[in-house]
Amino acid sequence: MSPQSITELTGDEIVARYNSGQLDFCDLEFAKYIEISNCNLDDISFRNSFLDATFNCVSLRNANFSQSCIKTCRFINCDLRFANFKQSAIDAIEMNGCDVSFACFDDAGYHSFKVPQNEKPPWLGSRD
Repeated sequence: MSPQSITELTGDEIVARYNSGQLDFCDLEFAKYIEISNCNLDDISFRNSFLDATFNCVSLRNANFSQSCIKTCRFINCDLRFANFKQSAIDAIEMNGCDVSFACFDDAGYHSFKVPQNEKPPWLGSRD
């Protein structure tokens, strides 16, 4: 996990670029805290990125957070079905009211615990 460049993108700029067709926000370190609400970001990729964000009522189906540092991120009432968190650092994240059906957490780590393949972090409970 070593992003290639630092970006000053805001949540609004990410949404605008996504709506223009950009899905790839990989290999970035986001310099600012990001807030994104009430939108669709299905299939977006933050692979191998450092991200401090709140996603509120955001559809993130099939989103790619693999190999990313998403510590302290908040996911509130989000659709995370089929999202990929493989090999990501997910320490201190918050997920409230989220659908994580079929999401992949293989080899994701939180508080020195590695999630076994085909399992969800125990704090998520069973949702699919």
